[in-house]
Amino acid sequence: MPRHLKILLVEDCPDDVSLIECELTKAGFVFTSMVVSEEDKFRRSLSMFMPDVVLVDDSPGRFSAIEAFRLFQAHSITHQVTIPFILVTDGASTEFATHFLKLGVDDHVWIFALRALPAAIEGALRRCKVKARCPAYRVVNEGKL
Repeated sequence: MPRHLKILLVEDCPDDVSLIECELTKAGFVFTSMVVSEEDKFRRSLSMFMPDVVLVDDSPGRFSAIEAFRLFQAHSITHQVTIPFILVTDGASTEFATHFLKLGVDDHVWIFALRALPAAIEGALRRCKVKARCPAYRVVNEGKL
């Protein structure tokens, strides 16, 4: 990753944050991360931090991944931004992850297989660049929830 990324982490477990950041550092990513676990902080972070990537735990306490994705989609449409949203799960079922992928989440990575995260981020960033250049894609895929 040649550029500096801003990564928004929706996570309530400091150990998981450390694991994620360590894996990205080992992979050579240069990044600044912001960690939130509440809805109001997530909303503010989308607008003020302006992340390049959003990584969301499937169970960050009182604020669920589905709520985060709905807010993310609304923000993306309103502000006309195309950035990756990747679900990072530790115990969710395959059906749960598949449901999110069908809704439009860019990728899914298991917390116990974080070596896949750098490739997931790179792939999602490439796909988002294509989406951003294709206005027809945005029109067809707006408001999936």
